[in-house]
Parts: sequence; C-alpha cells; structure tokens
Amino acid sequence: MKLREILEKYKFPAAAIDIVTKGGIEDLYPPQIETIHKGLLDKKNILLSVPTAAGKTLMAELCMLRAILHDGGRCLYIAPLKALASEKYEDFKEKYSVLGIKVGIATGDLDTPPSRLLGEYQIIIATAEKVDSLLRNKAQWFIQSLSVVILDEIHFINDGSRGPTMEILTARIKQLNPNIQIVALSATVKNAEEMADWLNANLVLSKWRPIPLKEGVYYNEMIQFDNYGTKLIREEAADDLSKMTLDTLRGKGQVLVFVNSRRSAQAASRQISPSVSLTLTAEEKKELISLSKEIIGPASSSTQVCRKLGEVITHGVAFHHAGLKPNQRKLVENYFKKNL
Repeated sequence: MKLREILEKYKFPAAAIDIVTKGGIEDLYPPQIETIHKGLLDKKNILLSVPTAAGKTLMAELCMLRAILHDGGRCLYIAPLKALASEKYEDFKEKYSVLGIKVGIATGDLDTPPSRLLGEYQIIIATAEKVDSLLRNKAQWFIQSLSVVILDEIHFINDGSRGPTMEILTARIKQLNPNIQIVALSATVKNAEEMADWLNANLVLSKWRPIPLKEGVYYNEMIQFDNYGTKLIREEAADDLSKMTLDTLRGKGQVLVFVNSRRSAQAASRQISPSVSLTLTAEEKKELISLSKEIIGPASSSTQVCRKLGEVITHGVAFHHAGLKPNQRKLVENYFKKNL
C-alpha cells in the first residue's frame, strides 16, 4: 500500500503530503496498513502494539494531521518522559510549522507555557504528570477541547511510579471527553487484548519489524545469539565492552550501552573512548573537537560534568543522563543520529 495514495484518498492537502513523504517513505509497513484498515483515519480508537521502528509514530502523526487539517481539531501527545516529550516537540515543530500548525510543550520546565495559553496550540506534547496537574488545577476545558490524544509508550501504565498517574489520567480523559479519539502506542504490551478492551480500541498486534532483532549473551570473546548462532569477537582492545564496541563500529553500526547509574555512564564512556577513537577520520575528529567546545561552553559556567562530557566527545563517545543540561542532551542526541 502506497503512503501517498492513502493520503490522497483521505484528501490531505498537497503541502501536507509533501511533508509526510519528504523522508522517502513510499510503501507502508504491514502493521501500518492494518492500522489504516482498522480505522485510524476514520476516528476509531486504536491500540498499536508493534516492535520498535515499525512505524508507530507516523501513524500517530497522520491521525493528528487529519484531525487538525480536516476538522480544525486540537491534539494532545502524552509522552512518559521529559526527554521523549522534548524530542517529539522539536521534531513536530520542525516538520509541521510550515503548515501553520502551532506546536507547544508542557512538561513543567521553565519553557512550558502557562495553562491559559495552551488553547493557542494545535498540538501539545506533555508528560502525564503535567496533564494530571492541569486537571487538578481546573483545566478540564483543555481536555474537552481536544479531538485526539496520543498515549505514547502506554506500557508505562505498569510502571510502579508513573503507572498509576497514567492510568487515572487516561480514565479521566475518557470521562471528560467521551468522543475523543485515543491512539495508544507501545512495543511491549503483554495484555494487549485487555488493554484494547479497556480503551474501547481496535487492536493492531504484530511482531513484524523492518530489521531483525538479535538477542545474545557475550562471554569469553563470543556472543551466543538466540536463534542466530554464535559470533566471535576478535578485536584487540583492553576490555570486553571495548571489544564489542569496536567490532560493531567496524561493521558500520552504532552502539548504545545501557548502565544503571550516571556515574557508570560516565565511566563506560571513558572506558571505550580509546577504541572508538581508532575508527575516526581526521574530518570527524575536527568536527568533534568543535562540538566538544560547544558542550563545555564558557569557562565561567562549565561544570565538571561538562568537561568530562567534552573530553569523551573528542573521541566519538558521549554519555547521556538526566544530569546533563537540556542543550547538552539535545546535542548528544542529534550527533548520535548523525552517526558521529
């Protein structure tokens, strides 16, 4: 199924079609086709439970664009984390402001607009905690004015700390605005049928993914994959983490290392820096030095964390955690996307 044909069928403006297809997307993935067939663009509630990178966000965007451009509606995109909310805000603002769509963010940070100004935006990206706070402060009008609500990472409803807020908030939204279209997104809903029934939503459940996911355990220079055999790691590096990192980079891949604390993130970045540095070109090193200076900033305002981050960045490595400044997190994310 062709994306452009679907957009033309639902009478999306030519300018919107150009923006949506600008990234080179031509054919829809199988889960996306099923989502369209189950009424996404016909105002039906949808629970989309498919693997990462299978196109969930695009479906949410099409739903919001239809509501805004066809019905003059307003949309709320609820993200579980501030970092994710900020990422979506930057992305949607860059893509859709040329259509006259105003995008706002409400996370509780200093750049969040006052609640009285939320009515000025067609798309609001917010955390569940912030929307819950708005409702507790008599902003029911905000929910009642919406056409669509996107619940991203709906599996967070099972989280011990954030889950209750998301569950109660979802119930309140359904109560305050029974006609609102709910689109819930997740890669890992174990009780998808039960969740879809609770949301009164059509379920799209699929294990299809565009790139196979291989899970394995590394030990003694060998990765034992689940259903994909084994792989030897024969890199000359000081430690196992550096060996795996170097093997992946030389295979033209990218590496994300997950650890359990900020201190461990900083330590791991220093640990693999010598190996990563071996893979850099002279031009890349030059660009990374420039980025490092931007990260560190003026001597009068730089912190020890800034300087540590700036140092590893010169080697093509970065750490990313909640202790970074917002602009530093954004730079790290953007340069990782650029494969630097």
